[in-house]
Order: sequence, then structure tokens, then C-alpha cells
Amino acid sequence: MSDVLPTTFDKEAFAARMKRAMGEKGNSWICDRVSFSDSTLRSYLKGEVEPTLSNLMSFCQATGANFTWLVTGDESAAANEKEAQLVSLSEDELAYQLGYISKKPVGHETATKFVLTQDRSYFALGGRDPDLCRLLTITSDTNAPKLKPGDHCLVDIRKQPLTQGYFLLAVQGSAIIRVVSPTIRGYMAMPVNSTYPGFTLTVDAEFYPTDPGVSIIGRLFNHFEVTPL
Repeated sequence: MSDVLPTTFDKEAFAARMKRAMGEKGNSWICDRVSFSDSTLRSYLKGEVEPTLSNLMSFCQATGANFTWLVTGDESAAANEKEAQLVSLSEDELAYQLGYISKKPVGHETATKFVLTQDRSYFALGGRDPDLCRLLTITSDTNAPKLKPGDHCLVDIRKQPLTQGYFLLAVQGSAIIRVVSPTIRGYMAMPVNSTYPGFTLTVDAEFYPTDPGVSIIGRLFNHFEVTPL
């Protein structure tokens, strides 16, 4: 069961709320706007399976449904809803705005906005402070097929040491995403797509990079695909 679902999750009641949120919109209209397939949507509407977090988020984004109401049936949730927007930026634009690279990138800005209500933000951000998170639009195939161009990721930009996972790094004036893994001599920063190079990272006693021109911008912690699953 998903961590965001109640322990006594009622799939049939959830299906009824999905239908209510859809209104007169058909399955094809929904599937053109969500990150999951028509067969997945039909299985939800039949009350057959429990939804994933990313699919819940995608459905709420497409329909405007209140996340808490959709998951729990709490009718008061929608009345108390407030909206916040995270503006999606490319890797280099995000690094530039945060002061990690000095040259403003050209042609990579995006005006995509990801609207999150307060309760949706809580689940999407995992309780993190929204002011310390940024929405990132993937612009290269460096980590395809895991992270594809156009996908959205949430980045935790708090000062933090290296651990295992996906990190956005500033390297010699550019921002890149690499999968960081510990080794005997330090850390490896590798792309998912093997046609791109990886490299080693040396760290200090607190696991921060010591290589010249390398710094941690943030760690990726949530991923939203833009193509049907």
C-alpha cells in the first residue's frame, strides 16, 4: 500500500470520487492530461487497484481535484485549500538563480508552472519546506530512460552532504544530474545513459565534495513523468 493512503483505503469509494472529479470529462480527455494509461485509469474507476502517489498527483493536476478529498473523502478539505505555484526551471537556469553558475543560460528557460495546493504540496514535498525545494524540468537525455527530457523533478536545495541517490551538481560552470554512489575511495557520479561520462568525487570528513569547481546544488527526491506509463 502507498505511504500516502489511509490504512483502511476504500478503493470503491475512491473510484466514486474520481468519477465525481471527472464530471462530464471522458477517459480520453483525462488520459491526454495525466501521466498514466487508459487501462490504469479504468482499473481505478472500477475500484480494482490502489493509486500511486505520482498518479494521484497527476490526476489532481489534470482535474483540479483536492488531493486530501480525493484520497480520504474529507469534504472540508477543498474548502480550506490554498494554492501555491512552483515554476519549473532547467538545470542550468536553476543553478544560475541559486548562484552556483555565473553565466545566465540562453534558451533553456521554461514557463511551465506546477500548481500544488497546500495539502498536495505536503505529499509531493514529503513534509519539506517548499521554500527549500525547486521544480526542475529535465532538458537532456543524460539520465534517460529513467529521467527523460520534459520530465519534472523536485529538488531539495538544503545544504546537505553526499549520499546515494540522484544529485544536481554544479561542475565547472554547468549544472548536471548524476547518480551518486559511495566507493572505497570516495564517490562515483554516474549518468544513467552510458553514452555520457561519469567521474569520481573526493569528499571531506562530512561528505561534501572537495574537487575544484564542484558543489552540490541539491538532491532530487520526486519525479513526475510526462509520458503515459
